[in-house]
Amino acid sequence: MWEMLIKGGPTMVPLMICSIVGLGVIIERFRYLKEIDIDTEAFRSKIGALVQAGRLREAILLVESTPGPVASIFSVAIRKLQFLVDLGKDPEQVEEGVVKAMEDHAIHVVAELERYLVVLATVISAAPMFGFLGTVTGMINAFEAIARAGGMEASLVASGIAEALITTAAGLIIALPCQFAYNYFTNRVQTSVLQIEESAAHLVEVLSASDFSRIVEQAGSAPAEPQAVAAS
Repeated sequence: MWEMLIKGGPTMVPLMICSIVGLGVIIERFRYLKEIDIDTEAFRSKIGALVQAGRLREAILLVESTPGPVASIFSVAIRKLQFLVDLGKDPEQVEEGVVKAMEDHAIHVVAELERYLVVLATVISAAPMFGFLGTVTGMINAFEAIARAGGMEASLVASGIAEALITTAAGLIIALPCQFAYNYFTNRVQTSVLQIEESAAHLVEVLSASDFSRIVEQAGSAPAEPQAVAAS
């Protein structure tokens, strides 16, 4: 392997950097997605039941102890709900305020989901380009060797052609798995965004169907210890 790197010439240095960066992003994103993987449907059903019962403090404890984008959105929404209830706002103002809070926070949640994906996309684009650059420099070296020798011999052009082929192969080997990982991460982001939208709509429906006087009455009750939501 070390011999191949040497034969690939100086272009192998940025290619190695691309491979390290790409691998680092893939590992980080896989770990992050595994940490936030929960049973979203069960979670939002439990939160909806707590909100309907007016147990807002308990709901806040639950969302804060649960990882993931849906929990993050619910955390902002329920805290806003608690704040508006404490101010004595009417149901329409509360619902409007909660929706606005979720919409504003969703931008930050999606940005966290897409974190480092632009770096991975850059590696996908840059690695083949560095490989092609190595191909060009390798062929230049081969033709310079022919010019210096004044004739065509296989031994003269072998190192230049080897450099050209090795760098091209290295660029593609780096880009292909990064492309597969990028597609997978992008799909997971889209799935998470859909879960956020569905969960936000569910919470709004719960608020619309809830007995608001009950929420106001129970809003100051002491919180209970929440049960963790199991990972899916």
